[in-house]
Amino acid sequence: MKNLVSVGVVLAILGGLTAYYFQANSKISEPKTEVAKAAKDNGTEQSNSGLDSGVPEISNQQFAEAREWIQQSFPNQAITKDAVLMVLAERAVRDKQLETAVKCYQQVPTSTPKLGMLARLEEGKLLVELNMADEAESALRQFIDAARVAAQLDPQQVLDAFKWLTYILSVEIRQEDRSEVLKEQHQIGLADPLDSKQLFFPNLLILNSPAGKKKIAGFLEKSPDNLRLQIANARYRTLEGSYEVAVETLTKLRDKNPKDLSIAAVLAEAYFESADSTKLAELLASLPAASATEPWLLRRMRGEHALENKQWSQAIVHFEAVLQRDPANAPSQMGCAKAWTALGDEEKRVQALLRSGIIAEIRVNLSKVQSDAQVACNELASKCKQLGMADAATVFERHAITISQQQKAGEPSKP
Repeated sequence: MKNLVSVGVVLAILGGLTAYYFQANSKISEPKTEVAKAAKDNGTEQSNSGLDSGVPEISNQQFAEAREWIQQSFPNQAITKDAVLMVLAERAVRDKQLETAVKCYQQVPTSTPKLGMLARLEEGKLLVELNMADEAESALRQFIDAARVAAQLDPQQVLDAFKWLTYILSVEIRQEDRSEVLKEQHQIGLADPLDSKQLFFPNLLILNSPAGKKKIAGFLEKSPDNLRLQIANARYRTLEGSYEVAVETLTKLRDKNPKDLSIAAVLAEAYFESADSTKLAELLASLPAASATEPWLLRRMRGEHALENKQWSQAIVHFEAVLQRDPANAPSQMGCAKAWTALGDEEKRVQALLRSGIIAEIRVNLSKVQSDAQVACNELASKCKQLGMADAATVFERHAITISQQQKAGEPSKP
């Protein structure tokens, strides 16, 4: 994937997040141009005249018809079973037989030239629509793994894979996992302003979105015993104020998984938000000592608990650990300000309050940072510099430059 760096720093945003992910499946034609082209390019592979697709829902007649269509469309090319499966998958999508389409794509090995990676991408997208979260994530990660070592890549396909994967991780509120994916996306130069906002300001964006709650419910309906989905659903309950429901769910999960710190983090948040200091104290006391690898949320809850108990220095240690990983974490920054105030360190109190004010300004104006907003990107870059977020400042300055170049390219020529 390293050969993608030359593609450029930014590709344009493809609309809102939800629209981006679901409009992609609404443009099905017969046959889909991308699949047809890939089938043509793959025609030099060994021919396979057999009629068995390996998919019970596909009849021999359907296989033969798809094979004949390829033969008529590309008469000078050999026909492969994988190419026929791709066409069959597209026809199944057209006929709204999404499960059948997924099975067709799954029959195509990732290693198949031209077709294999496309099959993983299309499979992953359909699995998201079918609310099969883990299976979709697996398919998309297989695509990305293959892309890292591929000799030739379609940048748009790579972008699609990253977008769909970050969508899944966003719905499941898996911020640490999403951060790693977004870092790689930025490294290869395929990040837009939305991706950058998610990377650098994960906790300034809305976590409790109606779309996220609706999708997590769909995921859970298909996989009710999935632990990660149950944790995410419980956190949505906390974020909406349904503390009792969240605590009940998370307590049961923790009884079954006492060493899982992701459960402990979300349960601690539920206790904190419901002002149950006693339960929060009991929970934190039962956990191992704080570590650099534990969830961001758990480390922040340790800081909040220390602050409540007037353990000012300990609170600062926890909050600053969070800020090292998420410099724009507003609650942690404000927590530092409160602790420094209590400790009587005026200089650090003023500095912490100044940073809190800058973060508040960023939160208010973050929605203005879009794919066509050059001024807003530059203003955000300036705020990032004030916070010492040099990498973020560089990224948003590059976004601004790209927007300017795109706007100039779109201007009518002067007489």
